[in-house]
Amino acid sequence: LFTLILPRYLQLIEEEAFFGCSSLMEFTFPDTVSYIGPKAFSLCRNLHKIKLPNIDIIDERLFEMCIRLTRVEIPSTAHTIKTRAFNGCTNLVNIHIPSGVHRIEDRAFAACHRLSQISLPKDMHLLGNGLFSDCINLKKVYLPPGIKTIGDSMFKYCGKLAEIHIPSGVSSIGDEAFYACSSLTKISLSSQLFSIGHWAFSGCTSLEEIFLPDHVNTIGYGAFYECSQLKNVSLSHGIKTVGGGLFSECNALEKVYLRRGAQKTLQLSDLTEEVKTVFPVVFYDEEQQETSFVAIPKEMFSSHEYFQSYFHAFQLRDGQYRVDFRFIDDMFEFVIDKKAKTALFLSRLAAQDSFSAPARENYQQFLAENTSQILHDAILQHHVSTLKDLLRLSSIIAAENIQDLIELANKNRKVDFVSFLLDYKSEHFPTLKRKYEL
Repeated sequence: LFTLILPRYLQLIEEEAFFGCSSLMEFTFPDTVSYIGPKAFSLCRNLHKIKLPNIDIIDERLFEMCIRLTRVEIPSTAHTIKTRAFNGCTNLVNIHIPSGVHRIEDRAFAACHRLSQISLPKDMHLLGNGLFSDCINLKKVYLPPGIKTIGDSMFKYCGKLAEIHIPSGVSSIGDEAFYACSSLTKISLSSQLFSIGHWAFSGCTSLEEIFLPDHVNTIGYGAFYECSQLKNVSLSHGIKTVGGGLFSECNALEKVYLRRGAQKTLQLSDLTEEVKTVFPVVFYDEEQQETSFVAIPKEMFSSHEYFQSYFHAFQLRDGQYRVDFRFIDDMFEFVIDKKAKTALFLSRLAAQDSFSAPARENYQQFLAENTSQILHDAILQHHVSTLKDLLRLSSIIAAENIQDLIELANKNRKVDFVSFLLDYKSEHFPTLKRKYEL
């Protein structure tokens, strides 16, 4: 069966009417058709284009697995596209959704592999789960302003989706909503967002930073699992429920910033569970001063007991975050990873006035044994204030190394360090010959 001419006054096409007619290539409907049942053209593998009559509903699985279908004209009378209507139409390149459509159900366009962009009507209020799942070439989507939810698996495996704006009214993002969106570099989240589902952004390997709005209350398990390029995270410390493994396998993580706020419920364990990299947690203490605590995985301590003791240095008591520096100083010698130990040392410098005599001696010895690496890390990863703190602890900049430090700072475009080091050189080594030109 290649083509078919239907009776002139036909009104109804029943469920599965042409199901599996794999040779059918084109189809023309009489204007009188007002209803087409579910799966009427499912598995019509050679059907390549079709113009639908004036029907209200594009029914369930109507064109599912029509793998050569490239073009569909949806009538202006349609208001609903039902579950899996175009699921698996792997050659569907473009589709226009009329303004009257206000409801698209689960997986309606899933696995439409050639679909690269789609614009949804602004008055639409419901988008189903898995709607664009496995649309591997989808690059652009305009989401209607009236939607309240990004459903489960909505953009799962959309590997070319690079950027998306979440409408301001969206309050929840479902499980695996952006799972394995490996090209997603930027996402703008709704200020009204309340909950983020399990694995919601897992595998977004190009995502470098994320800002979670103040109203976020719940984050599911592994929400950012394997976001391998994620470096900076900003979130409210009023989050009440975190499902664990939040930043597991986020091995590029550089900073987690807990923004200022009245309510503090987020525990350190919520942020560090299963994390295998070193990163500072920046927060406001009880005096509303910005301070930081370096999160270090337990594998980087000589024993689990020492890790637990160190972990207890970060405390949430009476609704306020505190750091007990005594725990940090006592556990410093039991950190066996050099990178972690250096990061901890540099973070501790800002509060060096609280050093006990034994702690000061330990830190000075560590600095003397690792001067070159510590200066390198301070210039590349920190602010000039850290270098000034180092100099308060020990005079580690000398005539023998200042030229190399200036060149390192200049090479890496650290202008503030270059300026400081040139002034330092002029003040402390005025007779040193100038070998370096900016």
